[in-house]
Amino acid sequence: LVHIPYELRVFDRAVETKEGEKRWYSLPFTDAEAMQAHPKFTLSTSGTFNATNPPLIDQIEVYGMRKSQFGFAEKQRDIQ
Repeated sequence: LVHIPYELRVFDRAVETKEGEKRWYSLPFTDAEAMQAHPKFTLSTSGTFNATNPPLIDQIEVYGMRKSQFGFAEKQRDIQ
């Protein structure tokens, strides 16, 4: 538990974690973020609560949907 980062960051959003608490964090994208994330995105971590330990993430699960279900083509036209 000494390797938990105190913050997870995706796009311009930061999600703070709790020291010593190992748990799942959901980071759902807005429509605009989903469009910006195509075809990739970056998940960043901060340092840990104890600065001598590097941050570790033991698992990441990414859920998605088909572009047709999301309405990707329509949303892309709206942006242009």
